Amino acid sequence: MFRRLFSAIELPQADRRLSKLPDPPDESKRAQASAIDRITPQNEQFIRTYHPAFEMAPDVFVRKITLEDSVWAVHPSHIRDCSYYRKRNDVAGRVVHGAGASSTVRMALAGFQSKLKAEGSINTRKILSEGEIMAIREQFPEAIGLRIFVAGYLTVLFKSVADLKNVAYRPWPSELGNLKVQLEVWNDRPCTDGGNAMQLGLRLVGTFEIGEESREMEVITVVTNDFVTTPELSSTVASYVSPRTMHGLLSPFRTLAGNVKGVAQWSTKMAAGYAAVGKEVTSTDGSAKIGTIVKSYDEISMLLPFPYGYQHNMSIIAGDGLAHANLPTGSPCLSGFASFEDALADGAAVFTVQHIPGAETIVRKSLVEGQQYTWDSSVVARSLLWRTKDDAVAVGTGTGML
Repeated sequence: MFRRLFSAIELPQADRRLSKLPDPPDESKRAQASAIDRITPQNEQFIRTYHPAFEMAPDVFVRKITLEDSVWAVHPSHIRDCSYYRKRNDVAGRVVHGAGASSTVRMALAGFQSKLKAEGSINTRKILSEGEIMAIREQFPEAIGLRIFVAGYLTVLFKSVADLKNVAYRPWPSELGNLKVQLEVWNDRPCTDGGNAMQLGLRLVGTFEIGEESREMEVITVVTNDFVTTPELSSTVASYVSPRTMHGLLSPFRTLAGNVKGVAQWSTKMAAGYAAVGKEVTSTDGSAKIGTIVKSYDEISMLLPFPYGYQHNMSIIAGDGLAHANLPTGSPCLSGFASFEDALADGAAVFTVQHIPGAETIVRKSLVEGQQYTWDSSVVARSLLWRTKDDAVAVGTGTGML
C-alpha cells in the first residue's frame, strides 16, 4: 500500500500550461522559434512547440509573478538533461526556472488533499516574513524547513519518510499563498568523507568557550560536514521510523555504554571518527597546514544521517598559521553585501566565483531559483538556491562564493 501511494512523481500545475501545436517539428520551425526574441500571445505556443529548449519537455508552464514579470517553468530533470541550458537560462527573453522539487510525493487518493488556502499571495521574489514562516510551521509541525521556488512552488521539507507520512495521511493544503505545495524528504547529502580539504569561512577574533575554558583567540570558521563521516540510514528503516524516534530509542543504550568501562572506551574511539574536533585543516593540495579544529557547534551522530545533529554545520579552527584570504588577481573589490531580494529580483546579475590557490579562477553566471528556510525549535536559517548554466559538470573541490 505504501509503495502504491508514494511511488509517483508529482508536478503540480503552474498558472498556465501550454499545449503543443499538432504539426511535427522540423529544422525550419526550430530555426524560426530560436530566432524569436519577443514573446506575444500569438507566438507563445509556437515557441513552446518548436524551440530546442522546449521541444522534448513533457510540460511547459508560464508563471506570472507580477503584471510585468513572467517566467517559464519546466521540470528540473529537463533542465539537467537538455544541452540548451548549459549555455543559456532564457528563451525568447523570458527566464526558464525549475518547477519546484525534482521529485516529491503525490497522493494517489482522489480528494485526499484539503482545499485550505492561505490568505494573500506569497511573492516568490520576496523573503518570507516571520509571521508567514510561523504560519507554515503551524500547518506542518513535523517539517524541518521549506523551499520557495520562483516558478511558484512551495516545497515542505521533512527529515524522513516517516515524518512525511504523518502529514500525508491527514488533510493538508494543496496551495498556500497561491503557491503549489509539494512534500519532500530532505535528501541533500553534503560531502562527509572525513577529509581535511580547505573550505574556509569567516575570520573572527573574540572569546570562545573551548572545553571548560574561555580563550581570547583568532579563529576561522569551516563547515563541519567536510571533516566528519556520517552514516546513511537504511531506506527501509527510514520509511517507518523517524530519526527523532530512533534517537529516543537509542538514548538509554548510549547512557548504559558510557557506564561500562570496555564499551565506553570502544564508544569513545569510534566517536573520534565522527567528530570534527582535533582534525587538522590543510590547503586544497595538502601542502600547507592551516590549523586545527578546536570547537564544533554540532553533535554528529554515529548512527543517524545528515542533517541530524547538525545544529549549525559550523566548526572553528585555530593555530599559528591561519591563512589570510585574498581575492584573486583582477577581482573587483567587495564594497558591500546585496540582500536576498536583490539576488531574487527579475534580471539580477548573479555570478559564482570558484578560486583555488595556484589554479584558474572560474566565474560562472548563475540563476537564483529560489530560497530555502530550515529551522530547529528557535533558529531559522535562510539561504538561496541557485544553478549555473553548466551545472551538469561537477564543481569539484575548492573555495567558492556567490
